[in-house]
Amino acid sequence: MVAAAASAGSSNGSEVLGPKALNRALLARQLLLRRARRPVSEVLALLVGLQAQSPDAPYYGLWSRLAGFRAAKLRARFAERWPGCAAESLAFAALALPTVQVPPRGIWGSGGLPRLSPVRAWLGRPVCPAPDPAVLVRRYLAVFGPATVADLATWSGLTGVRPLLDGPRAELVVFRDERGRELFDLPAAPRPPASTSAPVRLLAPFDNVLLAHADRTRVLAERYRDRLRSKNGLVLVDGFVAGLWAVERPAAASGPTVLTVRPFRPFAAREEAPSRRRRPPTRPPRLRRAVSLRTVSCHFAYFAHCAK
Repeated sequence: MVAAAASAGSSNGSEVLGPKALNRALLARQLLLRRARRPVSEVLALLVGLQAQSPDAPYYGLWSRLAGFRAAKLRARFAERWPGCAAESLAFAALALPTVQVPPRGIWGSGGLPRLSPVRAWLGRPVCPAPDPAVLVRRYLAVFGPATVADLATWSGLTGVRPLLDGPRAELVVFRDERGRELFDLPAAPRPPASTSAPVRLLAPFDNVLLAHADRTRVLAERYRDRLRSKNGLVLVDGFVAGLWAVERPAAASGPTVLTVRPFRPFAAREEAPSRRRRPPTRPPRLRRAVSLRTVSCHFAYFAHCAK
């Protein structure tokens, strides 16, 4: 992974970063160019959390980012943290207080009702009455930059965020995108060359990679935007969304689990070439049952990349 050499304030905003350069910067920071060997808790802190509206989603998100990740490891950590925890959801009487939805709402392959806890009980301290927005900005840029003012506003849900980027401008580097918009970034953050190879990745539904920017073209072509109106997972090919995937679990315990991939377009020979050097797996990693894979207008061997 290559980090661009830049010092604070060294860029005056004249250097232009195209969609592919922004894409590679995003993938590098999201651990999607190369799986990392790091503790789950450390990765969750780095990524500022993972989408977990669906209980299975964070398992997919971690598997795409961590080498050797197993759902059982995370399940064991949950059991250690909440031994003998009742299955029923918490009462909603506490909704007048600041609350958090606590894990696990479900575990791999099994969901449940949300469980809530007062923030103070969960964190061991009260909500900070005056949080430092500079910390929020730097954590955002570290995993989603380079980013525009609109990108930060989309991710944070805040309005009037320009001063949060203009204030520390001297400590940041500034680029421009192809439309002339300013892109702010941390000087030492990874910015691999646009030519960096990106492996195929299967992302969870609603992965933060897709939701953290006002302009999603760094990972999603505008012509495919309307195809994402579903809870299916995302297929990244050469770093960009190129299809959807879904798992169909069997009605009977002995039946096969089917992974269906629906590409948005035919893949070029240069995209498929690397997969031909690897023997296709007989089943996707980490799934216990016998698995068959079904693709629609797509060659199965291409997705062997996902096992890297």
